[in-house]
Amino acid sequence: MAEDGKKDSLMYKQVLVTYGYVTLWIFLSATVIMYNKWVLSFSGFPYPVALTLWHMFFCSALAFGVVKMGYVETINMSSETYLK
Repeated sequence: MAEDGKKDSLMYKQVLVTYGYVTLWIFLSATVIMYNKWVLSFSGFPYPVALTLWHMFFCSALAFGVVKMGYVETINMSSETYLK
């Protein structure tokens, strides 16, 4: 009986952490969108494709760094599974 309470508590904690990550993701995404809008509209930056490329470069570098620092577990996947 006590173990069921522990499992429920752990599950609720994991759900809250997941919702926290999703909320953070949405907030950061909205912030980047508004910043990009400002850069393209008001600062006179005329290269939207270059802005997108820089954004993707930094996202990729951050993801690579997070995986290499061990914060996220890597997933080994075969090419057949990936292409399904």
